[in-house]
Amino acid sequence: RRWTVREAAQFIGLGGRGPTIVGDPRQVADELIAWLDETGIDGFNLTYALAFEDMQGVVELVVPELRRRGRYRGEHTESEGGVTLRERLLGAGPRLLDTHPGRQVRIDTPLRPAA
Repeated sequence: RRWTVREAAQFIGLGGRGPTIVGDPRQVADELIAWLDETGIDGFNLTYALAFEDMQGVVELVVPELRRRGRYRGEHTESEGGVTLRERLLGAGPRLLDTHPGRQVRIDTPLRPAA
């Protein structure tokens, strides 16, 4: 089966019970790479079962395996086209347009009291 980005997003969905990948670093890397190749997504939002242990394992074991295979990047670079999913869908660069409602919400903006 060849997944579309929409199908992958709906299946994995934030806050949902997406797929669980279990295995050694090579097996986890194999599964992540399969998702990348089959869907065209450009990254993952990972969650954990055991907060510290799971993320530590990803950083110390899976990321180096992905790097060895040339499949991990920390940033989108110009040589790779610098294209994120948002840029592919909206064609507006790496940030939301100024007119987008989400642009009004900033992590560093103090909350305003309710009126």
